[in-house]
Amino acid sequence: MRWIRGILPAAFLVVVGACAATGGVAVDRAGTVSTGLNDGPSFDSVAGIFETRCNRCHGGTQADAGLRLDSWEHVFRGSDAGEVVIPFAPDHSLLVELATKRIGGAHPSEAGEAAMTTAEMATIRKWIEGGAQSPSGEIAFRGARDFVYAA
Repeated sequence: MRWIRGILPAAFLVVVGACAATGGVAVDRAGTVSTGLNDGPSFDSVAGIFETRCNRCHGGTQADAGLRLDSWEHVFRGSDAGEVVIPFAPDHSLLVELATKRIGGAHPSEAGEAAMTTAEMATIRKWIEGGAQSPSGEIAFRGARDFVYAA
């Protein structure tokens, strides 16, 4: 019984944290996702940023760290380090972390490239906050069951 007292508070924090991280995402019994955030940037807006800032190293046959950013499908395949975008949770997305908080300088500036502008990062963050939708409106992991993200 002692272990239950330790697990229950931790499980509660994971569930509450996951709900808070999703920014008010509601999922009904049929698995339909409702975000109320359909006015965010499109993937095409983000793809333009990736094309100018990222795809020299993360596009086509080049995939530094196992990451390709030249299509929505490739973004959601992730990198050698795992997922890079967590829909609805930019603060838990590795893509945002690397581009804003990396020790030694934000990526790609630590590699001698120009850093993303504040406006470019805001567009990427808003796209992720809105569910990181594909060009056709698909949201990754939409039909997942028993899916919990714990940071």
